[in-house]
Amino acid sequence: MDTSEFFKQAEQISDDPYSRIPDHVIPVIKDENNLINVHCHIFNDTIVPKRIFNIKMPYSRRFVGNLATLLHKIIGRSNEDKLSNLAYFISLFKSPTEKIADKLVSYFDKNSIFCPLMMDMLQGRQRIVRDDEWEKYINLQFQDLNKLFKQNPKKYNFLPFIPIDPLNEKVYDIFLKAFNGEYGFKPMGIKIYPSLGYLPSHSVLMNIYKVCQEKNIPITAHCSSGKTRGFRKHVKNIVGWKVNKQGIWTQEPESKWFFSGKSYANYFNNPKNWEKVLEAYPKLKLNFGHFGGEYQWNKLLKGKNNTWVSRIMGYFARYENVYADISFTNAYPNLFPLIKDRLLSSSLVFERTLYGLDYYMVVVRGHYRSLKIDFDVAMGEKIIAKIGKENPRKFLF
Repeated sequence: MDTSEFFKQAEQISDDPYSRIPDHVIPVIKDENNLINVHCHIFNDTIVPKRIFNIKMPYSRRFVGNLATLLHKIIGRSNEDKLSNLAYFISLFKSPTEKIADKLVSYFDKNSIFCPLMMDMLQGRQRIVRDDEWEKYINLQFQDLNKLFKQNPKKYNFLPFIPIDPLNEKVYDIFLKAFNGEYGFKPMGIKIYPSLGYLPSHSVLMNIYKVCQEKNIPITAHCSSGKTRGFRKHVKNIVGWKVNKQGIWTQEPESKWFFSGKSYANYFNNPKNWEKVLEAYPKLKLNFGHFGGEYQWNKLLKGKNNTWVSRIMGYFARYENVYADISFTNAYPNLFPLIKDRLLSSSLVFERTLYGLDYYMVVVRGHYRSLKIDFDVAMGEKIIAKIGKENPRKFLF
């Protein structure tokens, strides 16, 4: 589909966010006492291409379950028991979507609202995608969510964010079909995951952002180094805005060598890559997932100001609809005093931070319930009410 046809068809999308919400969720949303978790996941291993994590996952669910049980018996599960936590993560990862969804909602009050973030990991290996792979890895997520909604229409207060990847030749179709309800439900927003191998200023994405700004569609973008990434040592013709060796912004295609998965992720995930996007679309509703990540927060803790955290806060000052969620970073208790201090000492940070606890990814750090309680208690009711109830409503609506 060419750009002009995409824009033409996108005109039919409503600019009213409430038109994208299931009927049973509308009164729940309008009750401002109900918490909104803007960053969570319910997909399982069936939608993840093998080796996307740069490890080969155990194939048998029975094997993984037995491994988890054995490790729990030998060591006894605790937040310090890394092997057992990893086994538990893998067992969840291998679970049916409905089980993952049920576990998620069980940790919260029944009227809590969730934004499950979907993923398109196919292009992370920088190769052509076959139609059968599309059906297996991407369309299956839509089918699973639609099944949940149909089987239990009032059980899940879910506002999904669909995966958008500019390297996917079907991306315009995915976007239009989703927001026209052709997958059986309408998404709340879109999810961007640059470390799968693209810059957020990719020309295809810039066209999609134009529609998002016009139609009040929020965006959550991964913004930490993270473990989920595509990786190639040599990437040719990288499309989008970047700073050249002379320190000048350019759109000239670039080829780069990477010598580690971390350097690859840091190149694509760096929040500076959003500079030209926000200049072009200053009203865009954008959430930097993970608020830069725990590594960047630890740098800030050590007194270093040139961090991703600081850059995101700089965007807060310049753009009225830029936010950041604290997901996964919430699992590091040593950072709690710093996070709380930034929230309470800056009205801008207080207004733009969002509540999201990255279920189920964060269970590699320990029990989800205890991680949630530890963070909630450390922040206090005032902060949780602000970042979990008031701010997410501004971001979403």
